[in-house]
Amino acid sequence: MTTDRTPAPGTLPSVPLAEARAQLSKLVTLAEYTGQVTALTRYGQPVAAIVPARLLPLLAGAAAGPAPIDPAFSAAVQAHAATITGTSHEENAEILDELRRDDDAAQ
Repeated sequence: MTTDRTPAPGTLPSVPLAEARAQLSKLVTLAEYTGQVTALTRYGQPVAAIVPARLLPLLAGAAAGPAPIDPAFSAAVQAHAATITGTSHEENAEILDELRRDDDAAQ
């Protein structure tokens, strides 16, 4: 997977949409067990995200349609995810790297 290796604080790891199709199960597992939010991109621009279901209440009522990711919102989501999962943004990035290495080794 070609996700951002270590995203800057306040940003999300991202995966091109075409690649996410092939890795959907792994990305969902990462969201489910670590709380990781992953942006899906098309032509380098974020178009959607994979989020853990337990964060949906935070997203309820959000404005419909594409919009830039607000750094403050991103930081709040990451902080909330860390309280749920007990893992930090950096730890989640390491888990994502490990999943990528496992996938590369299997191929």
